[in-house]
Amino acid sequence: MAILQTPASVAIFFLLAVATGLGLGNLGIPFNSPLGLLHKLLGLGWVVFASIAVIHAIKAHAVPAWAHAVVGILGFSAVALFLSGALLALPAPPAFPSLAVHRIASGTALLALAVVLRFVLVAR
Repeated sequence: MAILQTPASVAIFFLLAVATGLGLGNLGIPFNSPLGLLHKLLGLGWVVFASIAVIHAIKAHAVPAWAHAVVGILGFSAVALFLSGALLALPAPPAFPSLAVHRIASGTALLALAVVLRFVLVAR
């Protein structure tokens, strides 16, 4: 269980999810393909492992109030990732810029997670 709490496992899942997402986009593969399913499962795994790491970090260390706000941003970004990914997987995606939202939410989630984990690593 300790391996699931490490920043390295979270980073590996995130990088694999980004790599499969870039592969989907650059190769023009449909989101309903096996690679699309792998991308979705890796994204879900990243969110689960990031949540485990953040929860254990908050319980183990006294974190300031701003860190709780960053965790809220991380949660909001994860929801935005799932919703925009669901819109992208539709047979006829809406005119709404789902891909831009998906990319922005990915960056925001990564930044928020890095801030929280960096604080925890410094607090050790």
